[in-house]
Formats: sequence, C-alpha cells, structure tokens
Amino acid sequence: MSVWRPEIRVKGGASWLRHGWRKVARRYALLCAREDAKRWQLVIPTGVWFCQRCPHVTFDIARLREHYLVAHAF
Repeated sequence: MSVWRPEIRVKGGASWLRHGWRKVARRYALLCAREDAKRWQLVIPTGVWFCQRCPHVTFDIARLREHYLVAHAF
C-alpha cells in the first residue's frame, strides 16, 4: 500500500527552500553552541573563524574565504 504524498511545486524550483532550511539549521546550531558555552562557562573569542568542513581555523575572514575557494571549490 503506497502512501500519498502531495507534490509541492514552487516557481523557480526549491533552491530557495533548501537555502532557507540551511540558514535555519545554521542559526539553530549557533544558538545551541552559545547555550552550551554559557552552561559550561566557556569564553568564545571573537574574530576566530573556522571551516565547517575541515579543522581549518583562522583569524581573518578573507583567509577563510580563500580557504573555501582553494580547498573546497570542487
């Protein structure tokens, strides 16, 4: 027995929906990280940027963007 699943068709495709979902998930992860840091009384330094795909850490946003282009472009 198959389950009926309605099709949702959106003009312009669902890329905006995927983008919005990723944005919500990212904000939720950041809020959880902040709450955990408060709970454990950790100090998170400002101006530290990290790659979410690998353990690369930098103090400059321009270097992080360059890292994304070089290491994760393909």
